[in-house]
Amino acid sequence: MKKQLSFLCVILAFVLSACSEQVQEKFAQKTAEKLIKSLTGIDVEVIDPNTPLPEQPSVPNFLTDEEIKNKMAENQEYINRKIIQKDGKTIYYFQEEKQENNKTIYTLTDDKNNAKYYRIILGKTAENYCAVQDFYINGEKRREPYIMVDTDCTQFSDKDNPHLTNQIKDYLTLVSYRPQEKIQSVNLVNRQNKTVTYYYYSTPNKENINDEHWYALMIVHNDFNENKRQIFFINNKQEIHDTVIDHFNEQQIIERIVIANIPYKEDKNETSVELARQYTNIDLEHSTFEVTGWRKEDSGEKSVTKGKVTNSKMDIDNTLNHFKKQHKNAMRAKKLIDIK
Repeated sequence: MKKQLSFLCVILAFVLSACSEQVQEKFAQKTAEKLIKSLTGIDVEVIDPNTPLPEQPSVPNFLTDEEIKNKMAENQEYINRKIIQKDGKTIYYFQEEKQENNKTIYTLTDDKNNAKYYRIILGKTAENYCAVQDFYINGEKRREPYIMVDTDCTQFSDKDNPHLTNQIKDYLTLVSYRPQEKIQSVNLVNRQNKTVTYYYYSTPNKENINDEHWYALMIVHNDFNENKRQIFFINNKQEIHDTVIDHFNEQQIIERIVIANIPYKEDKNETSVELARQYTNIDLEHSTFEVTGWRKEDSGEKSVTKGKVTNSKMDIDNTLNHFKKQHKNAMRAKKLIDIK
């Protein structure tokens, strides 16, 4: 996320470092604002440094092992209630295939020795949808049971199968596993409260094992009573590293707030750190939005800058495309609430 929005961090850092030393001088402040606008096309305004930071929302409770176990049992009962035609014998095998763009997709195969995953068809629902459970080829679980909202039981949805990423699944709790049945994610649907919560678990690898702030957990909480989506990035010290709050309507994200709960410096030579960022007045049609940034200097002085960003002098497509992608994710989660 930071990479996708890095150009804004650079701009705001430049604005604030240019202004903070002379913020008491009105003339110098206006000169800096004009300079930034001429270079970037952003209308910059240094506003009251005491402008309150966005409020940090409460983090959903972590699930204990016992809670996960109970949720899985509840989900199993839910799936069994929906099955009207039991199976349990039909099995499909899936193999990996490399495409020309070096992407990996998964296709059906009759060769068990070449398969990576297999799927057991548990049965069919009244709508003729497929109740299934996926396994690694060695018999370890890949997912707990779920219902494919589709009559074709052979579609294999995976992050590397882009044409299947919108496939909707019906469940109350969906647990996905890495090899050796280590939990990768837990998805919870609460239709009564109109919430969908995703817990993503990470493990260190060669790239991040020495990084003291690698994300050990990410929680995505969708609340469709308030049309709000909250994302919490939690590091390996169990600290909330960053928080993202999106407010949306049926068409788009209308506001985004990013809170740096553990301020950091991308460049050791920087004299300030980012505390928070707020995007408002997002206009996808005209490719514009306003952004307010809170920063703190090494001296302890705080600065707040507000600017309007347009595509006139800057390429902001990555940011706008990210807004669109996150809105699609929210709408996909909403479909889980609407399932009867």
